Amino acid sequence: MREPTDLDNLQADYGPKSGRAAWPLLAVVHGSLLVGLAALAWLFLNDTHLEDSDASLSDTQWSEVGEAEPSVDLALKQAQSPRALQLKDHRVLASHMASVAMESGLFWVGLEIEPGAVVNGVQTVMANVGIEGPPFRLPIFIEHLSRFPALGVVEQIEAQAVGPDTGLFQIKIAYSAPVMEDTEWIGAAGHVQQDAVSTLEKAAGLQAWRVYSEGEAHREAKAIARADALVRAIPTGLWSLSRESRGFMWTPANGLQALGESSMSPTQ
Repeated sequence: MREPTDLDNLQADYGPKSGRAAWPLLAVVHGSLLVGLAALAWLFLNDTHLEDSDASLSDTQWSEVGEAEPSVDLALKQAQSPRALQLKDHRVLASHMASVAMESGLFWVGLEIEPGAVVNGVQTVMANVGIEGPPFRLPIFIEHLSRFPALGVVEQIEAQAVGPDTGLFQIKIAYSAPVMEDTEWIGAAGHVQQDAVSTLEKAAGLQAWRVYSEGEAHREAKAIARADALVRAIPTGLWSLSRESRGFMWTPANGLQALGESSMSPTQ
């Protein structure tokens, strides 16, 4: 679930159950958001900022906002990052993981994708992966996952012995996506010209992608550091699983641990 926005909080505080008048306050919030999105669109068309951005826009200005749609649309397409896992990518990710499992000599168990926390306008998307097979095939699977465009960071690996030199692996991989705010209310705003609605909706998407891009370098660096830590830690666990049928769990915080025991290795 996404993190509550200021608009959600206003609806909760001033909604029907509270008996307090909500719509005057919501109208102010919507009006402020509209002007902000319009100012973003205006910038693409005129290469200048709207003067007195807190004021209502004139009919002429709304008309020019509508004319900015091609420029905003192009900017939106350019701002979208292939490193984000969007909803349309979920099935493609499942297909990719199943294919990688087979290429790695592992049996595909399944995949569940669920939303995680929202932090600073970025939604965590958690992929819970299940695979089974020879323990020392696991590193091949993890390495080949990087061929998928969206950036994934391994958050947890749990391994259990299910037969001679065979393990069942449950892997949690964190992806990310921009938080797209609801824009249905834009079309219902009476003072917005219909020609500008599509432009404003795309401006909202552009704004979300810009927020997402601000943390992209940090996410890339985190993924590299996490992969290095995993490469150093995982061989000990795989050896114990293969030779001694000892299950293990790996997390960034606790390193490698035998299931039900303390740390197997100081390597994180």
